[in-house]
Amino acid sequence: MYSIDIFILCILPILSHQVVADRLGGSRQEFTFECKSGESLSRIVSEHKDNVEDRFFDFSCSKLPVKAFLDACEWSDFTYRGHGVLHFQCPESGLITGIHSKYDNSREDRMFSFKCCSPTSYVLHSCEKTMWSNSYDKKKDAKVPNGYVMRGWTSVYSKKHYDRIYALLNCRLGKIYS
Repeated sequence: MYSIDIFILCILPILSHQVVADRLGGSRQEFTFECKSGESLSRIVSEHKDNVEDRFFDFSCSKLPVKAFLDACEWSDFTYRGHGVLHFQCPESGLITGIHSKYDNSREDRMFSFKCCSPTSYVLHSCEKTMWSNSYDKKKDAKVPNGYVMRGWTSVYSKKHYDRIYALLNCRLGKIYS
């Protein structure tokens, strides 16, 4: 019985193509999360805690759907409008491979910076914006569909809830032929 359990525990990480982070944020903490080389952000799970008016985040990364090399990686400035709409999209053919966040106590809201990397010899196309992946004060679980990568992030703040709702912009990668 134990040998089967040990086998499953050993083989499970090999079968899974996602890497999951520890719980980040919450309690108004600053955090940074980055995917490994050749991966992009593929899942965001988040839960709002009323007692601290902040969200805890869990991020996952997946290998790119194509064999592309990511270069020209840069962190964006903090995309923060203060209690409004946050709309971010990686420039050109960049995709999101990391997130940095700070909490602004005076506004009881988070600021975000995104790490964008551009795939060599590939272009993003067939982009689709998701529906809102959560309701205010509710759990968020947003997954990038197979064959897509995350390019953008939109959120809207509610002063009543001291919380945000989120939507993602996901795109396919297409090879550039010369």
